[in-house]
Amino acid sequence: MSQSIEEFFAYFAKITEDRRANPREDIASVIANAKLRENPDFLPQAIDEATRWITPANPFMRTATEDDELRGKTIKKGESVVLMYASGNEEIFDESSRYRVDRRPNRHLAFGSGVHHCIGHLLVRIELKYSSVWPK
Repeated sequence: MSQSIEEFFAYFAKITEDRRANPREDIASVIANAKLRENPDFLPQAIDEATRWITPANPFMRTATEDDELRGKTIKKGESVVLMYASGNEEIFDESSRYRVDRRPNRHLAFGSGVHHCIGHLLVRIELKYSSVWPK
């Protein structure tokens, strides 16, 4: 697993270096040239915004055990429903398609919610904090 992580960071280090030298209209360019150069104190917000943008939490499906209604839509017993965290992040934020390191508050769903909140969220934040993708 550590080899995969090393390959992951090496891959993004190359992309980051390229985007700093040749910015494009993509998220990698935004991250590589973010406000972090001017204000490194934005790093915690940049990490939150990056995880909101990517939303690594996997969608999951459930089967209704009884008839119910959600936002005017009837869900019948036995029907399947899918929870898409990325879609939730689209609905709860203004300008959700923009990457903004100054987004406050940023109560994203990238790591799930409630009993389904990812127990590894702190590890992800630590790994991102010390990764080479951020401007120094």
